[in-house]
Amino acid sequence: MSAVALTFEKELSALLNKHGIDSRCNTPDYLLAEFLVRALNSFALTTDKREEWFGRSPAKSSSILEQPEDGKLLTQLQAEIRHIDSLLDRRDALHGKSRVESIEYLLEIARKAQPRG
Repeated sequence: MSAVALTFEKELSALLNKHGIDSRCNTPDYLLAEFLVRALNSFALTTDKREEWFGRSPAKSSSILEQPEDGKLLTQLQAEIRHIDSLLDRRDALHGKSRVESIEYLLEIARKAQPRG
């Protein structure tokens, strides 16, 4: 995370603590600050997607504050899950299978692909 992002998150954490928001939420101030930074980043990504939908050039503000590496990984995982979900939708439609049957099928493939040790 960049120095600016760390500073902002620390200042936000202190502000939340100063106003007793952490106590009212029964959640540590640093966790609330992390959540709010992620919410801001999510909003920025959403506005970029909205601009693309309207056919306009997005501001590429998809990260108001630099996301930590685990945030980038989460974004990649979400994209993979959407892709797998679309593949399962196609398989369901093609073979008349239920979602549960398709997920079991996918899990079976994953088990077979695991290296044996």
